[in-house]
Amino acid sequence: MKKVEDKLITQNAKILVDFENSGCVSMFQNEKVDDLKNMYELFARVPEALKELRMALSSYVKQVGKKIVSDQDLMDKPTKFVEELLNLRNKFDRLITKSFKLDNSFQRTLKEAFEEFVNVDTRVASFLALYVDSLLKSGMKVRVPSLLLRCCQLPPSSFFTHPLFFTKGYERI
Repeated sequence: MKKVEDKLITQNAKILVDFENSGCVSMFQNEKVDDLKNMYELFARVPEALKELRMALSSYVKQVGKKIVSDQDLMDKPTKFVEELLNLRNKFDRLITKSFKLDNSFQRTLKEAFEEFVNVDTRVASFLALYVDSLLKSGMKVRVPSLLLRCCQLPPSSFFTHPLFFTKGYERI
């Protein structure tokens, strides 16, 4: 029975992930938590199949993230820009928590996807510094490290390829 299950899941994993209107992209867009959870639980029976799901997650997050980073209207509004990135991050944190059982490999995939598009433009780190500064100046009473964790869900030194951009951006304020 195990061999049949392995064969069926492995052979059909990519097809299920790539379905045009009901595959992972659709599930990510519409936050289909239960459907993603079912797919994860099915694929977890054959750990090799989880690679397809992680690749779909990575591809989708990079695509949406690059769209945000290349949006000139957002680049002209640093606060809105950072909020869009945070919304994207929060959305996928929720999906990983609820659908993928906080699987470390999915958390790592999300982190790596974010690193790829966040580090395309050095202004991202500067915008994050401006965002943190505006929160602090608005009277928010939190320590900077906890604020950074809240904003990025990652320490800046592991989020940015060049964390000095963040530091330098913050020093200019």
